[in-house]
Amino acid sequence: MQFLKRLFSSLKPIRLNGNNRLFLLFYYALRATKNNSARAELGYFKFFIHCTFSLVLLLIAALTICQMQAKTKLASKQHQQQSAYKRVRVLLKTIPTSANEPLLIGTTGKQLQLYDDAISLKRIKNGAALKVQQKNGQLFVNSKKYRQQKLIIASKDGHICFADKQYDGIISLVLHKNELLIINEVPIEEYICSVLRTESWPGWPLEVNKVFAITSRTYVVSMIDEAKKIARPYDVHNCNRHQTYQGVHDKKILKDAVKQTEGLIMAYNQKPIIAMFDSCCGGVIPADVQGVNFSDAPYLARSYACTYCKPCNIYSWQVSFSYDQLTEKLKQHLPKKARVSHILVSKQDRAELVQEVFIQCGKKRAYVDGKKLYSAFKEVKSFCYTITKDAKGVTFNGRGYGHHIGLCQWGAREMVRAGFDYRSILKFYYPGVTFSTIKRDDESSFY
Repeated sequence: MQFLKRLFSSLKPIRLNGNNRLFLLFYYALRATKNNSARAELGYFKFFIHCTFSLVLLLIAALTICQMQAKTKLASKQHQQQSAYKRVRVLLKTIPTSANEPLLIGTTGKQLQLYDDAISLKRIKNGAALKVQQKNGQLFVNSKKYRQQKLIIASKDGHICFADKQYDGIISLVLHKNELLIINEVPIEEYICSVLRTESWPGWPLEVNKVFAITSRTYVVSMIDEAKKIARPYDVHNCNRHQTYQGVHDKKILKDAVKQTEGLIMAYNQKPIIAMFDSCCGGVIPADVQGVNFSDAPYLARSYACTYCKPCNIYSWQVSFSYDQLTEKLKQHLPKKARVSHILVSKQDRAELVQEVFIQCGKKRAYVDGKKLYSAFKEVKSFCYTITKDAKGVTFNGRGYGHHIGLCQWGAREMVRAGFDYRSILKFYYPGVTFSTIKRDDESSFY
């Protein structure tokens, strides 16, 4: 048994932790198996015990390797998930490649830099602007042609200036499917702060802006996931269809709302939700709305009405049109040279949202989809309305402002006034959600 004593005495003073553990286990296992003198000293029976002990050491080493690999894969997966939400790619402008439209991109600082995948191509100092054009599917910067399909413009010591607005982050010029895309790549928290200036309401308190910050952050995270699945070169568009975004500002209350909810999003079944919202729901029950895939988004199927928005000015609205005005606005949906003589709602869903409108033009008739009519009339603020008529024209009487799905902004404002906190408000409008936090990795530098 002297061999085992020598082996254990050599192991005792060594701490088996970290990377040393794996190598030490291999070392002693191999040392034990190669000790030919053990056979003569211990005999065959004792040599069998020695070999068994060696195999145990090898097994421990193998299990250690598997454990380390599993931890490495998990850490890599978590890092990829977190890094995916580090930046937002916001589409600012789209230009067809057939259009020779010049663009000017400047900086509030003293130095612009032009990059090709983070490799510096050119530096423009003293605050000079870059003139960008695309001709025949190729990029030109300050009249110099570049063969790359993507170029990056960064400001080392200031904000990027484009179309009379200032932006955090960088500007990417991307040639994609016969279009030049102007994309602002910006850290997610800075993006949310900018979005609140246009998606929130001036003078509203901090607590309701926390609601909007979490809603907007959750929405953009879900759009990042969507863009990745369909290989879209941007995450969100700067428009009402996604979220309006006007660059940097100095509104302290909005910055505080973002800072105090940093990284916080809503999730359902451990996935970010599509956090839709509108200005005023008008008391419509979302679960009764037709045409929404609630099986994929059960958190949008709120089965009870929001009554908090009822006192606000945009809860109800009214707008009137003469028959000539009505004809002009609907002419693309009517027979040629037709004039509207009669109109009525011909189809509604259970939520009383208009699905279809019937129009009489003399002896001719037409049916217009509710969404198309909504798009044709900027004055019609929602899908929930009735139509009355007289000899002079027609009048639309409606409720709500927007699509009636998700968060009601004015309802949230009144809930804050009634003493609700941001978590209670979000759970009211998105039943069944939980809260999760996305981590923010160190930003990579383009300088």
